[in-house]
Amino acid sequence: MPLEFVDWRSVGQEGITEPIYSEFYDARVTVESVNEVTSSIRTLGAQLSSVCPSPFSRQLETGDLIEGSSRMGPTPVDSPQEYLQPVVPHGFETLICPEVECTAPTTTTPTRPALFQSCTGLEITPADTAALEQNTRQQANSETWKKAPSQRVTASSFGMVLKRPTWTDEGLQKFTPQKDLSRVWPSATSNLRFHRYVSVMKTRGHNVEAFRCGLVVDPSCPWLGASPDRLIFDPSETPMHGVLEVRCPYSQKSKSVSQIAEPFYMVKDHQGIFRLDRSHDYYFQVLGQMALAGLSWTDFAVFSDHFMIVERIRFCEQDWAVARPKLDNFFFSVLLPYLAK
Repeated sequence: MPLEFVDWRSVGQEGITEPIYSEFYDARVTVESVNEVTSSIRTLGAQLSSVCPSPFSRQLETGDLIEGSSRMGPTPVDSPQEYLQPVVPHGFETLICPEVECTAPTTTTPTRPALFQSCTGLEITPADTAALEQNTRQQANSETWKKAPSQRVTASSFGMVLKRPTWTDEGLQKFTPQKDLSRVWPSATSNLRFHRYVSVMKTRGHNVEAFRCGLVVDPSCPWLGASPDRLIFDPSETPMHGVLEVRCPYSQKSKSVSQIAEPFYMVKDHQGIFRLDRSHDYYFQVLGQMALAGLSWTDFAVFSDHFMIVERIRFCEQDWAVARPKLDNFFFSVLLPYLAK
């Protein structure tokens, strides 16, 4: 695994919360800016002209470089570094909703998002809730994460609960949180997707950072829970903290934008911009994640091998006001009586 994917903040269960300090020899060469490269090229051109003037030397003396980007940092446009180490693969398309505007890069020291303060229900203390979030940041790799939702309805099931009018014992057996939350986390592929999301957003002027997140519980409704893919820090947004939810639909895996297959939960609005279908289960999932984490926006990112779609979804108080009572009623009137049998 590349070192850039290692996140010491993702502590293992009962692990340390701070990194162990260690000094490494920094063998990196100081990277020159495009202006410095331009100055060096002009100096070379002047020296060549003083020895043997030619159109080539005069071009070097007067030429201007346009700054581009690469995985190694800023670099001149059309340079070998730009096309051999692109930020995203050649031909990879990015479709971002206009709410995520291109802005000038902002350098602000990130702060850790406040996930939640405490949870007083379901026989859990405030100290235990903090430990619960911390010890479940590995999600599917954490035994605590698998066991903790045993009496909770989680955000990945909100859409199903809200849409289903009646429940049978067989349906509740399939719904049980242990099975519902035991989704496999494809770590290798997911890390690449998160890394690409961060890289693309930075090219759009959003100097984002992604943080792992464990099981989030709100004190006002501790029978509900959510496990966002990542928490995002975007210094160009107000407020700066949000949620990231990533989807990699197999039906679109090898498709280009022009080949997107139907049915698809990302639909075009009247302006031709891809939006998450507000009646789809994924919408109720991100709505619940925002509500329980106390955050007001989500970047919903959809990947194929050839494109990425990003919509920044704002929290809707009205939608949550409708959904919350139905979720509460399901837990107390349907799920608890079934679990008590």
